[in-house]
Amino acid sequence: MLADASDPRSFVAMVGSSHRSSSSEWWLDSGATCHVTNDRALLTEVKTVQEKVENCNGGETQVTHAGTAELVLSSGKILFLLNVKVVPNLTKNLISISLLDKAGMTFTTQNGRMTLAVNSHYFGCAYLINGMYRLSLNNDSIHQISSNLIDPKLLHNRLGHVNYRKMLELAKSHNIPLDLSIRFDKCEVCAQTKITRKPFRSVSRSTKLLELIHSDLCDFRSHVTRGGRKYLITFIDDFSRFCHVYLLKSKDEAFETFKTFKSRVENQLNLKIKRFRSDRGGEYTVTGFKEFCASEGIILETTAPYSPQSNGVAERKNRTLTEMLNSMLLTAGMPNSFWGEAVRAANHILNRVPHSQLTSTPYELWHGHPCRYDTLKTWGCIAYVRIQDLKRPKVGPRTTTCVYLGSAEDSAADRFLDLSTNTVIESRDAIFFEDKFVKDHGLSVSGSNDMISESIIEPEAGPSGTVPQPLEVEPISLRASTRERFPKNFGENFVTYHLEDDPFSYQEAMRSRDSLMWAEAIDDEMDSLLHNNSWHLVDLPKGAKVLGYKWVLKKKLHSDGSIARYKARLVAKGYKQQGGIDYFDVYSPVCHLSTIRILLALASIENFIVHQMDVKTAFLNGELDEEIYMAQPEGYVQKDQKDKVCKLDKSIYGLKQAPKMWHMKFDQVVKSLGFQSSLSDKCLYHRSLSNQTVIICLYVDDMLILGSNLAAVRDIKSTLAEAFDMKDLGPVDTLLGMKLRVDKGRVTLSQAHYIEQLLSTWGYDNCRPAETPFDHNVKLSPNEETSIDQVKYSKIIGSLMYATSCTRPDIAFSVSMLSRFTSNPGKEHWEALDRLLRYLRGTKDHALCYTGYPPTVEGHSDASWCSEAGNNKSTSGYIFTLGGAAITWKSKRQTCIALSSMEAELFALALAGEEADWIRNLILDIPLSKLQVNSLSLYCDNQAAVQVVKNALYNTKRRHVRLRHALLNYLKEQGIITLIDVRSKDNLADPLTKGMPKDRLIKTVGEMRLKAI
Repeated sequence: MLADASDPRSFVAMVGSSHRSSSSEWWLDSGATCHVTNDRALLTEVKTVQEKVENCNGGETQVTHAGTAELVLSSGKILFLLNVKVVPNLTKNLISISLLDKAGMTFTTQNGRMTLAVNSHYFGCAYLINGMYRLSLNNDSIHQISSNLIDPKLLHNRLGHVNYRKMLELAKSHNIPLDLSIRFDKCEVCAQTKITRKPFRSVSRSTKLLELIHSDLCDFRSHVTRGGRKYLITFIDDFSRFCHVYLLKSKDEAFETFKTFKSRVENQLNLKIKRFRSDRGGEYTVTGFKEFCASEGIILETTAPYSPQSNGVAERKNRTLTEMLNSMLLTAGMPNSFWGEAVRAANHILNRVPHSQLTSTPYELWHGHPCRYDTLKTWGCIAYVRIQDLKRPKVGPRTTTCVYLGSAEDSAADRFLDLSTNTVIESRDAIFFEDKFVKDHGLSVSGSNDMISESIIEPEAGPSGTVPQPLEVEPISLRASTRERFPKNFGENFVTYHLEDDPFSYQEAMRSRDSLMWAEAIDDEMDSLLHNNSWHLVDLPKGAKVLGYKWVLKKKLHSDGSIARYKARLVAKGYKQQGGIDYFDVYSPVCHLSTIRILLALASIENFIVHQMDVKTAFLNGELDEEIYMAQPEGYVQKDQKDKVCKLDKSIYGLKQAPKMWHMKFDQVVKSLGFQSSLSDKCLYHRSLSNQTVIICLYVDDMLILGSNLAAVRDIKSTLAEAFDMKDLGPVDTLLGMKLRVDKGRVTLSQAHYIEQLLSTWGYDNCRPAETPFDHNVKLSPNEETSIDQVKYSKIIGSLMYATSCTRPDIAFSVSMLSRFTSNPGKEHWEALDRLLRYLRGTKDHALCYTGYPPTVEGHSDASWCSEAGNNKSTSGYIFTLGGAAITWKSKRQTCIALSSMEAELFALALAGEEADWIRNLILDIPLSKLQVNSLSLYCDNQAAVQVVKNALYNTKRRHVRLRHALLNYLKEQGIITLIDVRSKDNLADPLTKGMPKDRLIKTVGEMRLKAI
């Protein structure tokens, strides 16, 4: 369509405002007499003009150029604006409504939406934002065509940020019309991406012992030693390069270890440490460390941020030690948990070999005399150690088979691991076989914590070459049984799946290789219980019953599948509670998933800050009215009170009333802070004070906090932290298995990791992707033959239902249809399910993208009449959008039989009307500034159904039709919904009621804002 502006006397309304809108946004203005823009790059056929336009203040503004704008609307239609004037100091691109009216376009406004039509045919739309209507454009197809002269910055971007000098050479040699009048000195993107590091200055070496000490801490948390050591810290003298190694259980031991090192070396050498150099690790920058160095006169030097090169001596030492210990472990065939013994032996050797920066060995410079090399033996080799006289038998071998673990500290003896007793011994009487190792004898040293001798006592941690170190003892594995083992078979109707390796009991956790992590998690849980005064010990009253308990141990994962933390939960066996005695009302609400999506859409519109908090022990906060007794937890039984039981004063996990007690407590605390709960969702709270809005959404113990500014969010977070034991997770990242990203008014919601896990579990991670989730030419019917793998089928459907409920409206119909056959799936149902999983394989990275536009709620309703073979019931579907993406949807088989397509559409409209009423009430509960919530537009592609609803006197004999008509008529008369007729190809609810061809599916899914990220 063409819209011309040829009147020489032109008027515009907005010039010189402080707020400048995006150059790609076009606004409809009823007061403008011409089309104007502030960016000539949006125009084609640009020509220079000398004229002025009059503004609303009576002044005149200079026009520099004029041309044609080509706008691609969201409907796919193209609007050509002729003679568009360029006004550089204009704040918005304005479209004259009067010129569009002259061109034959009509306008209809309703519920914050302006509909544009030509010859009674839909052409496009605009949405009301801050008092003006913004034209809805296809942002992916906006035509921005440059004029004759090219902006140097634009050419720089087109050439991929090439060097500015080379860009000028290219423009000169190929006659590219570059506008040199525009100054272009620096590019911020190039400054951010091409910056290089400044060269590191050369340093002069120290000339005396202890003049400078280098230190660094190395992390081995993935391979904990037998003594529980996770870290390695080194202290290296700069003059001699003599290194001391310490093994630590936690980083906070670094300070005390440094004190021990300092006292020892200063006493040995009768010298003082002058300077100490390290990186900026927290173990070196704590207040106590700094104060100690200051009091001792030691200059504490730290490297520049993210510049490990400045601490190169310690970094290279860590690398060398790591390489050596790996080589030694591999050669000897020892478990990785022996890295502590290997690294001490490696450091012992490195101190005695020449250094590239030295004329002699570090040992000679440190001790002042050469060392002996005849005592060195191959680490990890087999040795036969003489048995002590008191223990040596009269008949039999006089030796015991051992593994050599290095020289003993401050002793002439050597250290060995006795393979027969799993203990460490020191002896000077041994015969070494340096070419034989444990792996060569068919023996193995286990890395587990089983069968550790209680007689082994660890000495205190000390440095290599100075004081004794704790030995990391590994027991040998027992001889394998020769008994033949058969896999368990529960029959053809049962299949066993191993889904995770979390321990099932306290004992199993203590025997696992992650025992230290589980022990720490269990200690944290017990600390929370005791700190919360969850129980006190009493004698069990006569006739009272004792509840058991269970430790639930889970590894909490990040959205990418990595381990976030180890979680332990003490759970009472509440299934033994009796109703009416041990508990009464147990109902507790959780927020709807639709509520979460609505809040994220509102965050994109209102530019809210979105943070997340986790209540560590949510169910422990509720106070019990009933008398409940529980056994003392294993591992924490009071020695002098073993016969007593725990009388629960507060609820704990597992009790049937625990969720209700927790919600009541949280509701009471939050309302005391001035929050109001929503009538539409009891887990949604809001508060508005001094133009600061804060919203809290609670899902059991996960909490979303939205606020108009960061200060308000931080204030409520600190207040909640005082009332409950909370964990501040900062800006929202992962919620209920969904990945969230909030960035400057744009919110994305994805389940890529969950879908990837689902596909991997059922063997579809490497399958060939399908283009659509459901074949539109197939009609499924009930299976009349034997069921095919019904258990697996139902598990897959259950997994898919969660994805459908959270982020994937495009598979809602497929899952709804396939779920109707879970009791007896057949071959055709498995083929349809296979297609759905293959579709997810190709679209696993799809996410809902909320952009904040348009800021209105719109709904689409559809029905498919008698779409299921063998069943006369129809399928209803609806979807609502806000902020540019879907917020709620449903695909459901109707409960009543519709006699016509009109009745089927009427049933679907009634279902959508109920949802529209709930959405409107939920949003109206929250005071918002930018959202337009009056009457919700509900689109339907059946004209008969729309006309029936508009007719209040519709007469029918069928009661269920009459009830739904009355509901819709009431919603319409109350101004809650406005019914609008729409063509089927523009109905977003179409994929929720039937299978779709590829091209139509891509179009509707894109309009749902379900995009690959």
